[in-house]
Amino acid sequence: MKITKAQKDAVISLLREKFDEKQKIESEKFYKEHEAEIAIDVTEYKNYIEAMKDICVQLTNLNKKFDELFKQSNYLNKDITHPGIDYDYYSKKWKVTYDYSNNSKLLKFIKIDTPDFSKVERQLELDTLSKDFDLDKFIQKYLEN
Repeated sequence: MKITKAQKDAVISLLREKFDEKQKIESEKFYKEHEAEIAIDVTEYKNYIEAMKDICVQLTNLNKKFDELFKQSNYLNKDITHPGIDYDYYSKKWKVTYDYSNNSKLLKFIKIDTPDFSKVERQLELDTLSKDFDLDKFIQKYLEN
């Protein structure tokens, strides 16, 4: 007997419906038998989620304080990345990300004005053509500016 694609699809569909009904009956039976334990687990899960939401609110507030600190500070480097927390799967612990507290990047760097060294190099080449060239005077001229 040869079966058509439509017949095959109909049989598979019917089998799925039968197993779905069986799954529904078994699930309802399981939930009735374990109702008290399930209620405890669901309550614990909801408490866990509420605690995580509280932590998220605290982190948001800390980020706002971080922004305010960096807006007011003249000495902290505003270009460093926001710290956060991340789960380290290797150590199985939560860790602070972008922790610059023991790093020289935390402090703002002082930017001094420097000459355009390619121009200085060209000027040096020209100045050395003169018989009166004095290297100390040449260097001092750039250091004073």
